[in-house]
Amino acid sequence: MDPDLQQQGPDQGVGIGDYLSVFSRRAWLIVIPFLLVLGVSAALAFLLPAQFKADTVVIVEDTSVLDTVYSNVDVLLPVKPLLTTIKQVILRRSFLEKIVDDNDIREGFDVNNPREKTRLFAHILTRLKVRLVQQDEGPDVINIEYQGREARKVTNFLNDIREGYVNSVLDRRRVEVRKRLDDLESRLKASQRSVESVSKNYERFQRENDYQVFDGKALSGKHLRLASVRDQLASEQVKERQSQKELDEVGSLLNAEPKIVEQSTTQVKSLAWINQRVLIRTLDARLKDARDKFTTRYPLIAQLEKHLVIQRDKLNQIPEFDASQKVTNINPIWQGLKSRQDELKTQLQGLGASIEALGRQRILLEEHVDLMPTLQRQEAELSRRRTSVVEQAAVLTRRAGALRSTWNKLNSPEGNIFRVLQAPLLEEADSWDPVFPSVPLFVGIGSFIGLLIGAGLAFLVEFSSSSFVTVNQLRRTLPVAVLGQMGVLRTPEEVKKRRSRSIVAWVVVLTIVAVLVYGHVCYFSPELRTNLPTWLFKIMKGFYGSQ
Repeated sequence: MDPDLQQQGPDQGVGIGDYLSVFSRRAWLIVIPFLLVLGVSAALAFLLPAQFKADTVVIVEDTSVLDTVYSNVDVLLPVKPLLTTIKQVILRRSFLEKIVDDNDIREGFDVNNPREKTRLFAHILTRLKVRLVQQDEGPDVINIEYQGREARKVTNFLNDIREGYVNSVLDRRRVEVRKRLDDLESRLKASQRSVESVSKNYERFQRENDYQVFDGKALSGKHLRLASVRDQLASEQVKERQSQKELDEVGSLLNAEPKIVEQSTTQVKSLAWINQRVLIRTLDARLKDARDKFTTRYPLIAQLEKHLVIQRDKLNQIPEFDASQKVTNINPIWQGLKSRQDELKTQLQGLGASIEALGRQRILLEEHVDLMPTLQRQEAELSRRRTSVVEQAAVLTRRAGALRSTWNKLNSPEGNIFRVLQAPLLEEADSWDPVFPSVPLFVGIGSFIGLLIGAGLAFLVEFSSSSFVTVNQLRRTLPVAVLGQMGVLRTPEEVKKRRSRSIVAWVVVLTIVAVLVYGHVCYFSPELRTNLPTWLFKIMKGFYGSQ
């Protein structure tokens, strides 16, 4: 007897066996949705555009120590506050637009349509991730990540974003330093002109006042010098009076002494005779010289002798004296007094000039003594001003030198505070695995959803049907005892057909399993990979990636 028929007691409810029997009775309701959803998932996995993800990591050096140094030269280049705006800078459309156009980023949008292009940028902002890991002290870390369709474009796009931001920060620092350097150099030139002007004023003040030393001893020194000048002036005046008195006495004696003591007559030689005599002496010297050098037969000697005879005859014809001349003799006493008078006059002139110079010097010294407090204040003010502008120029010179060093460093490789720790390489882009769609993930989720839909349909049909399928359903519904049940009656031909269908099904399943095993063995064995058909290799590569 059937075991179900032996239980003739009250209704025992739905058991686990009833639920499990649904899977066998409604197998096709489960398998068909499962295969449909699995096929759709696999098709989506292979048909959806592949998405590739790349990221770059940049280390930003800590510049807090240098910021303190730069602040000493009126330059503020804080990097940490500047990094806090990295998201606003990178995610700004004006920053991304040129990079998008240069790399031809489309992501399936029509960039020629303004509305589509706006949607493209909105899509890019959802795929572009910017992260900043900032510390109070020490280096900061920037991570930029982007997910797009084409690996090469993703690589170039991400690298251009990184370089664009790095260059924008460095350019901003360079612009700030260049601006401060130009301003500092203009201030330095103005300060140097002030130093030159103040120094000239100070030197002119000293020259105009004949004032070299302005210190605490200057006043007593001026008084001593003034007393000395006065003594010299009095001494020179005494000498002048004595010399004037002596000059008057010499003048009286000179007037009393006769100038001429006696007169005499003397003869004066003729100028023609003197010239002729000189010519004869010259010819005589030439003749003597010729005789020393040549023989007596030399023609020049004869000519000179003849010429000398002629000139001597002419000399004899010229009178030696022209006329008598009257000579006056000067009184030597008068002459001595006259010389003394001239000396005294010269001495008086020198004393007068010296007295005049000493007088001017005395007047100037008296003015200096009277103006000493005012001059000291003016000199102190000029000195303080000169010292101030010189110190200011020195400070500006040091700052300009430090700022030039900073400018040169910013324009050298040492000025780059960004160090790329990780960056996508264009050479490796072709070997990247897509991060979306993931074939295993799509197949797994499709299988789960297909089973869920199939099981739900099976249970829905099972428990909403108005017919009786099992003995338990009949027993729960009717208040009568079930005496027996009869299975489906099949003819031998139907049994044979059912067995044939079962064999075919098992053959198909085993063939699929064998193909899968063979494909996996060949795919994961490099020496057997060439035995795989191209279509199967592509399918497995899309499923497993580059493993």
